[in-house]
Amino acid sequence: MTNDENFEIEAAEGKSQEPATDAEDLVAILKERLEMIVAEREALKADFLVTQADFANTRRRIEQKAKDDQKFASQRLITELIPVLDNFERTIRYIEGGVTAEQMLEGIQAVEKQLFGILQKQGVGRISPLGQEFDPERHEAIAIAKSDQPDDTVIEVLETGYTLSDRVVRPARVKVAG
Repeated sequence: MTNDENFEIEAAEGKSQEPATDAEDLVAILKERLEMIVAEREALKADFLVTQADFANTRRRIEQKAKDDQKFASQRLITELIPVLDNFERTIRYIEGGVTAEQMLEGIQAVEKQLFGILQKQGVGRISPLGQEFDPERHEAIAIAKSDQPDDTVIEVLETGYTLSDRVVRPARVKVAG
């Protein structure tokens, strides 16, 4: 190694003395520099391990939260549906106690209205295509019948269809003029 190189090593160390001429001085400088580099590497390695552990812990927390969210996602809906179940139970008790057909119908209609109200809050809508043109995206033709209506007109809804946020969950099952 030349004296200029020795001077550069010492200058990098922040020393402003004459170039080292002795091999022992050069070895001492290089050892000191190596110790600093090793210490810096160990500090960076420790920081990396801490960061890696933090990342793993964060990932585990996020995964656990996702599992919990999925597990309890329907809790709010179920909480809203329990009163509907209560009303069905009440209706059954009233029927067993002897009510008129009209009272029974009113009770069942009230429970149906309550249940559909809850579903509407969740984004559920009805597909009611009576009198509309048959749409294979929203309707399922169960039967074709002669009618005074134009061909491909829905003349009877056999089973109501439902949407969830404008996406068909179940098509309306219909009878079509043909």
